Amino acid sequence: MRSWCLALVVLGCNGDKEPTTTDPDAGTCNEIDEEPMTEVPATEWDPALGPAFEDFDLLAGRWNVSNECGGTVGIKITTPARESMDIVTRAWTTPSLFCGCVNDPAYPDDTEYDPLATFDGFEFFIETFDDPGVQGQNVTGSGSLFKGAPFTVRGCAVKDIDPALGSAWDQMTAILRIEGGAPTGALVLATNEQEVTTCALTNWQLVQKL
Repeated sequence: MRSWCLALVVLGCNGDKEPTTTDPDAGTCNEIDEEPMTEVPATEWDPALGPAFEDFDLLAGRWNVSNECGGTVGIKITTPARESMDIVTRAWTTPSLFCGCVNDPAYPDDTEYDPLATFDGFEFFIETFDDPGVQGQNVTGSGSLFKGAPFTVRGCAVKDIDPALGSAWDQMTAILRIEGGAPTGALVLATNEQEVTTCALTNWQLVQKL
């Protein structure tokens, strides 16, 4: 069972910040039932998993990406093996939860959609960015495959920024999706005072497949 995180306002999941709003009981996000993919016969998989797996396989690589906050950034995506995923056998039934990728600036959290499988350990490495606390940082997170959603794959990752780096920000959240067969995403940069800048990441151009 992978861990699911609650909404921390503008701060990402798995972060060290304390929530500033009243959140649902953390236990309710674990209502989702999953089994290791290697233990679920392929004959029992949802038919939508095949196309979602193919989209997931598009992600691993080095990319040049248009950054809404200015210029082009280099991003390297590393993904776990398919075999390490968990198949969702029953999603959440409790209403009004905030679980999974809760800080996507464009879409609601995972409980609004139909998850097929989950994964841990994808890495989002920011090779170039116009901030010393963001550039060169590797952010590790988790995500899911979906059917009937605007995206077939979505993951989120968060990292507190070391004050010694001299950044304008205290925390970054990386959002990664596959929409319409192509990567999209965003960097959400926040201060401890909850000042937030969202940098949409578009026009992903593959430089090297990993």
